[in-house]
This record gives sequence, C-alpha cells and structure tokens, in this order.
Amino acid sequence: MPRAKIAVLLWVAAFGLYGVTAGKLAGYEPETAAVSEGLVQSGQLHVPSGSPLAQGQGVPGRGGHRYSRTGLTQPVLEAPFYWVGQELDRLASGGKSYRWRLTAVWLFEPAMAALTVLAIFALLLLREVPERRALGLAALCAVGTLIWPYSKIGMDTTLMAMVALSAVAAAWTAKRPTTGRFALTGLAVALAMNSKPYGTLLALGVVTLLAGAFREQLRLRRIGVIAAFAAPVILGALTIAWYNWYRTGSITHFGDQYLPVQLVSMPFDAIGLLLSPGKGLLFYSPLVILGLIGLRELWRADRPLARAIAVTGTVNVLVIATSLVWSDETWGPRYLLPSAWLLVLPIAWWARGRARLRWLGAAALIGICIQFVGVFANYGVTLPAIRVLTGEPVYLYGACSPHPGPDDHDPAPGCPQVAYGDDGPRWIPMASPMLLQAELTAAYLEEKLTGSGFVVTYGPWRGHAGAIDLRHPERTFAPLPDFWWTLPGESTKQDLIAVLLGLLGLGSGAMLGRRLLVAQTTTGTPLQEGPRR
Repeated sequence: MPRAKIAVLLWVAAFGLYGVTAGKLAGYEPETAAVSEGLVQSGQLHVPSGSPLAQGQGVPGRGGHRYSRTGLTQPVLEAPFYWVGQELDRLASGGKSYRWRLTAVWLFEPAMAALTVLAIFALLLLREVPERRALGLAALCAVGTLIWPYSKIGMDTTLMAMVALSAVAAAWTAKRPTTGRFALTGLAVALAMNSKPYGTLLALGVVTLLAGAFREQLRLRRIGVIAAFAAPVILGALTIAWYNWYRTGSITHFGDQYLPVQLVSMPFDAIGLLLSPGKGLLFYSPLVILGLIGLRELWRADRPLARAIAVTGTVNVLVIATSLVWSDETWGPRYLLPSAWLLVLPIAWWARGRARLRWLGAAALIGICIQFVGVFANYGVTLPAIRVLTGEPVYLYGACSPHPGPDDHDPAPGCPQVAYGDDGPRWIPMASPMLLQAELTAAYLEEKLTGSGFVVTYGPWRGHAGAIDLRHPERTFAPLPDFWWTLPGESTKQDLIAVLLGLLGLGSGAMLGRRLLVAQTTTGTPLQEGPRR
C-alpha cells in the first residue's frame, strides 16, 4: 500500500474517531469561531454583533468590538469550516438556522488533532523509522495521549498541530536541504508563532533539526537558505504585531491580560506540570514516561531529533511554569499539549524486545482508558464536585471581584479565601479531575448494568466531609456521553453525520490494522526492530 494512502487513511481514522467524540465549543473557542464568522461574512477579524457562536465571549478592543484572545492562525484556518456550514445553512433554511455552522466549527478541532496524528507518522518516517512501527506509534498517540481529549476541548490544539507541522517541515528539509524547503519550514514556524505568542519559543526546539542541514550548505549558499527561512518568520512576526494593533491599537498588546512572570515558584510549578496528581503530565499521559526513558536510546540513534524533543519539551514546561496560572480547570496540563506528543516519540527507538513491548502495552492500555474518561464527560462537570470534595472554594470565576484589595497578596474584600490556591485540585489527589471523571464514567456504566450508580465520599485536608451522589449520574452530569450529536435538540441529520464519521473511522482503522497484520506476516516481527540508523 502506498505511504500516501496510508497517511490519508490514518487522518480519516483519527478524524472519524475525534469527530464522533467531539463536543460543543469549550473554553474560549466560541469567540475564535465567531471571529472566523466575521472574517467570512464581512472580512473583519472581530466578533460580529449578536453572533450566536460567540456565546457572549470576546475580549473588548478597538472600535468597541470584541476580539478573540488567540492568534491569527486559528480563525483563518477555521474560516473554511464556517463557510461550508454557512452554505449548508443557506440550502437547508435560507440561512436562518445556525445548525450546520455549529456542526462545522465543532469539527474543526478534530481536524487539527487528526492533522497532528498524521504529522507524527510523517515525522517518524522522515527519521528512518520503519513504516509499521511509525504507524503503530502514531495510532497510540492518537488514542493514548492528550491529543484525543483535546480534539474535543481545543484551545491549544491548533498550536499543537502547527508545532507538529513545523517539526515535519524541518525533518523534510534536513533530509534534502533546498531553498524552497527552508522557506516552507519558515512558513510552518510562522503559523506556530501566530497561533499563540509562546509558539515562537516552542519553535526554537524544532528548528534545531535544521542545524545539520544548514552546516551542509556551502558558505555562499548559507545566506540564501537563511533568507529563505527567515523571510516567512519575519513576516510572521510582523503579522503578530499587525494583529495586535488591529485588536488593541498596540503592537505589543496581545488582547488578553497576561499575569506577570513568577520566577520564584517556577521550579515548584514545573514539578506540578509533570507530577501533581491533578495536572501532572505523567499521570494524564503515561506513555510519556516510556518516551522519557527512551530518550537515551534516541540520543544515540538520532541526536538532532532527541535534541529537538528535549529543547521543545523543556522550553514548554519552563515557559508555562513561570505563569501564575500554569494550570486551569481543563483536562490535565493543557498548556503542555503542544509538546506532549513529542515526548512520546522516543518509544519508537526504545520498544524492542518482548519485555519492553509488554511495558508498552500496559502503558498504552492505561493511557487509552485515561483519555476515554476525559472524553466521555465535559471537563466542566467536575467543578461542583471538586468544590465539595476539597471543602474549599476553588475556581471562583465571576463569584467575586477580581480586583486586588489593599494588600496585593490578599483577595478583594468580599472574596473568600482559597486555601489551596485558585487551582487546588492540582495538588489534592482525591479531587483530581481524572479520578472524578473515572468515577463518573464507572457510575454511568454501573447504572446501565444495574440501574444505579454509587456515592463518592471523601474527607479533605481540613476535615470537611464531602459526598458526590453518582447513583444516577445522567441526571446531574448530563449529557452522558458528552458528544455533540447526543445533545438535546440535535437533528437526525446530525446523528447520520456522526454515524458516517464513525463508519469512516472504523473502516479506515480496519484497513490500517490489516496493513499492520500483513506487514507482520510478510516481514516477521518488525515491532521488535529498531529504527534504521
């Protein structure tokens, strides 16, 4: 089977799965989708007045308009999805209904997540990993890492996809350096930069893949390849400045109120991003553990890629650890999503021999179960439960004045003290969103089998006994499962789209599975072979 066909099947399989398990727009995704609406309807990059997509969101800016807090890349890429939905709405209801537009933008994040899975496969092939091994690891990344739940949640999915494209472009350029390939790599980096501001720093690690290719160029030709790479990067930086001015009137204002850097607590916060029970990457993506173990072998076999992974992952952790809001109420360490998939790649060099394959199978099974419970319910349903189980107020958005009182270290008058910080669940094991959603999923399954779920009880650090009634979880945490086509009021046509996506995903997955089996019977056991050096 041609590799191009395998790549298409892989994208379709991932998109089918992610499309079925997608949900409504979460976080600040509604305002970004509304900016795409403004771009399609009027050519303006602001939220149209009265847009149903925005759900009242948007950051105030120039001209009294509301804008998206993300960069320019996502609304531009999302605009074609909105346009398709708009045309379908015109055919179905003369443009009066937003049903198809909603459906189209709901499927944008699945498309970006599936693009990341495809990029993983391509990157491994470019680094001389055998086809079957590359395909298997890409499939594991698709269902056993944060890529799956964030195909539903979004917010950092576009940045993840652009970082992945940058890595593929850099590896492609390193394989056969040409001026045009350097230019395309620069363009991919520019797209990552324009996704979110810290995408610029994440691109630094990926660019290390180009070091060898640059050194191979003749001295006179280096100026040309530097210019080819730098031109789109500089244009990307100018685009960021222009988009800032467009939204805020200042080229240095990014449209959101970023909190100051906090260097003193950075080491503690960095540990939390990896190991805290509520937000630690190693808990939410166990495959990363094997990836980190495999870095040593990757370093021996492919030092440029190992360096790129180490630099990107380290920069991502350190940049986010300096923020006072290094975590929020989403699924695990959301801000590490752009580099989390990279940390899994060394498994391709490490997983050799029966013992290691057994460890890989165990970690993959645990990872898949973790991601499934993350997808099964909306991450926001656990917030009331967390407040009960901690015995303390957490996530007080909108509950009191956000302005500081006389003492900058104290909340404003009238705001209750938060014993564990605004994000207590990251450090309280029994209030971990992962545990709560696992219990919610288990209660749902038990209710389907026996007619009733169970009650979760917990006595937190301060001794406030708490209990969460999960005897009938669908009544309190509806809808379950939280997929876009299960929501009340959705049409039969949308159910048919979900069925079609599911069939496409299953069919493509079956063809890929057959490909893996055929490869095994014709070449022995290539999973135990290492990548070619």
